[in-house]
Amino acid sequence: MVDKNSIFGGMITTQGAAKKTNCDALGIPWEPRYMLIGDANGTDPVPSPSQTKLVNQVYRAQINQLRVSPTDANVLIAEVVLPPDVGGWWVRELALEDKDGVFSAVANAPPSYKPVLAQGSGRNQVVRMHIITNGTSNIQLKIDPAVVLATRQYVDEAVNGLLPANKPAGTYTKVTVNDRGVFVSGSNPTTLAGYGITDTYTKDQITAMIAQASALPVGAMIGFPVDKVAPGFLELNGSVKSVATYPDLATFLGGAFNKGDEGAGNFRLPESRGEFLRGWDHGRGVDAGRAMSSYQLDMLKSHTHEYSPMRGSGVVNSVSNKVSAQSDANADNGATTGATGGGETRPRNLAVMWCIKAWNAPINQGSIDVAALEAEVARMRSLVITTTHKRLFVSTTGASAVVALKAEKLIIGSGVAAKAVTQVDLSVNMAAAGLGGLDAGVVAASSCYGIWVATNGANTAAIAALMPVLQGAITLGSPLITDLASTASMRVGMQFSSAFFPWGVTIKSIDSASQITASYSALATVALDNLRFVYEPILPAGYVGSRFSALFTDSTASKFPLAYMQVDKWILYRPGAGTNIVNLPLLASGVQGATAQPPTFVPVAVGALVPPTASKVKFTVWGHVGNTSSIAAPNPAHYGITNVPAGASPLHISDSAAAHNAATGDITLERGYMYYASGATYSGLACNGYEDNI
Repeated sequence: MVDKNSIFGGMITTQGAAKKTNCDALGIPWEPRYMLIGDANGTDPVPSPSQTKLVNQVYRAQINQLRVSPTDANVLIAEVVLPPDVGGWWVRELALEDKDGVFSAVANAPPSYKPVLAQGSGRNQVVRMHIITNGTSNIQLKIDPAVVLATRQYVDEAVNGLLPANKPAGTYTKVTVNDRGVFVSGSNPTTLAGYGITDTYTKDQITAMIAQASALPVGAMIGFPVDKVAPGFLELNGSVKSVATYPDLATFLGGAFNKGDEGAGNFRLPESRGEFLRGWDHGRGVDAGRAMSSYQLDMLKSHTHEYSPMRGSGVVNSVSNKVSAQSDANADNGATTGATGGGETRPRNLAVMWCIKAWNAPINQGSIDVAALEAEVARMRSLVITTTHKRLFVSTTGASAVVALKAEKLIIGSGVAAKAVTQVDLSVNMAAAGLGGLDAGVVAASSCYGIWVATNGANTAAIAALMPVLQGAITLGSPLITDLASTASMRVGMQFSSAFFPWGVTIKSIDSASQITASYSALATVALDNLRFVYEPILPAGYVGSRFSALFTDSTASKFPLAYMQVDKWILYRPGAGTNIVNLPLLASGVQGATAQPPTFVPVAVGALVPPTASKVKFTVWGHVGNTSSIAAPNPAHYGITNVPAGASPLHISDSAAAHNAATGDITLERGYMYYASGATYSGLACNGYEDNI
């Protein structure tokens, strides 16, 4: 009989232990599947490991849940739910049966009657069986009898995945959750964009809009009652200002107040000192005929003062207290009153300093030292950019008028006006005009042209400009060049070349319409010297340009550019069939001068193949020499061929026997001549190309 001393519990049977051991050995899970319920025929059963069945089984059902005890990993909990329509017997003994029908575990339970609904009392009753075993790691745990089977490890990992650990505690204004609504991460953004709100303005944008909205427009006039100019304003004092420094104000005023002596790139402010302002008539008719911004002299409106003083003698009537004039009294017409007043007609007034809004300054910008700003702009304009190109490639075919120009990057212009353009792929058609062609005129034969790239920031194009030859008179030892046809297209610092000036000479000053001063003195007196000037192209308004190549046209009617290839600064002629250069261009050939020591050199002009902008020239001396030599040098003082390296000419060939020889080298020119001597009939001096100073 059950009392307070009764003991209840369960255990694995001998059959169950053997089955579990076998499953462990084979590495397969053991799968308990059914729970058996018995009434023990009304007795109080004592479970035994040797049992193979219940004393009296009354019910068999599939396990609803099989799990490991959360407090003891060696305790297995099996659970079955008895619905209301099952029962009519006592629950005194329990057992587990695996999927193969093995009687695996047995237990006794406190007697409990399970009624059925027909008895007038029905309920769902949960029966749990706790079984002690030596381990539960290889037992298949049944989570849902109809759907899922999972190992204990799987269940643990799944639960841990649903509730991730190690999340920092705190308060967050923005959180991220997974598809189960579980917190994953949190943050506290400080900007609207951090919350994903993009249809609004940033702080800087709002500040700029407030500054723009609260600022007076450029060109507005204000009278300040103190001798101070507020930031963003200029005094209206008739002074000349730079367009580059005040572009907005220059655009607004234009040249309305210019007098013609402002100089290029400048404009003039109106003069307001000591002046009253008057509203423009603008068709009203009160002050008709006035032009906007025009001055008007002072004026007093036309009027009269009439009076007639009387002169004569008379008596005073004591009764009427009136003066009675004598009959001989007469009027004194034409008399004037005494002078009164000052030097002008004016109303009462307050002296102010009239100023104009010159630029829209940001809020609370502080004072700007305009003089220092202008000085900085001038300094930046004077800066010279030394690296103007990256991976520059220019080429011509010698069979068309097209020049192809490519570059990874070009710097165009200088100082504050400099602009960078990238991935350049342009061409010049020498037969066309304007951007993409010649800047002016038509292409000429046997002439030199500069290839420029121009941009206005939005559009970029290549353009060619002639390097014309002008004649001028020069005198030995003097830098003056006179009798020039025109100096209109010249500028200070422009390069030019001549056979009678040191190479690299530039214009030092432009003295008149027909005279300039060079940076070096002439090396000879010549009545009409040929001088080639590096003219700049005529560009559309708003464009700046820089030169990136120089070429020569052929002497045929086609006037095509000579075939060449340029990589960065080096330009090399490209002889080939079907081009206008079959062989390297010759400067001299055959017997010339004498090759004795010292040689007698013959000057050879290079201006037909080398532009004024070249810094070095690549020459080849070649010949079929035997007991003679061919020599080239940049000046006639070279000693020719010698065993002393310091005195040897930089380019020479010689041989004791008849043989074909050639030598190539880079020469830095000293003037517009190379000096050549050769004792071989079959010999020559050729120009391979030149390094362009871009």
